[in-house]
Amino acid sequence: RLEIAHVAPWLADSRFDANPHLFALFASREDQIRHVLKNLATMGVASIGIVYPTAAHAAALQLGMAQIAERLKLEAQVLTAPKGRDLEAFGGQLPASTPYFLLFTGDAIELALFTRGLARRGVQRTVVCLSDVDTNTFLQLSPGKGVPIIFTRVVPDPRTSKVAIVRSYRNALQRYFDEEPSPTSFAGYLGGRYAGAVIAGAGNEPGRAKLLAQFKRRAAVDLDGWRFDYAGGSRASSPVSYTH
Repeated sequence: RLEIAHVAPWLADSRFDANPHLFALFASREDQIRHVLKNLATMGVASIGIVYPTAAHAAALQLGMAQIAERLKLEAQVLTAPKGRDLEAFGGQLPASTPYFLLFTGDAIELALFTRGLARRGVQRTVVCLSDVDTNTFLQLSPGKGVPIIFTRVVPDPRTSKVAIVRSYRNALQRYFDEEPSPTSFAGYLGGRYAGAVIAGAGNEPGRAKLLAQFKRRAAVDLDGWRFDYAGGSRASSPVSYTH
């Protein structure tokens, strides 16, 4: 539904990046997967399991996943939860031949259930998940104990980063909300700050058409040391990192 303009911090699907009414801010799902797989490939990892919580997820993502794995010369084993199968039960019944590294494509609730099953299964596996997963939410859902998790991140660490925008975010969070810093809320904060900066650049009484024209300029914006710049491609910011 892109008939209206969107400033979209968490839109990870890159199929719509060329739409002139869409202003995607952070690294796409494909960027994140490529970053993780490249790092695993440099460690000598030759195979990876790609876990889909539903058949719909698999249908939407698998073609792009397979292409990336092929370019990186990684063997990818697809693991899709059958319809009606509880993800905890699915994680607890994975075959022993499952690759050591598993790329999980679901959300925080689905990931928590899956790790519970892995913990019960007692087979050591490392799970890699994308920025769709909110770490605070995940940790509140009683995930499986002893399962190593690697989280990709498309924003600076909201707890430890020294970038000035992180301090601004933490001050605002402390003032207005009773919650811990998280990549998800920090992304929302950055999206709001970016939109505010563009609107401010449109002058007094900008109106809808003038505002959209201002966004379409895709001018670089520096927010307390964090730079949004579309010059490098269709997204304003593409860095990816990960944490354990």
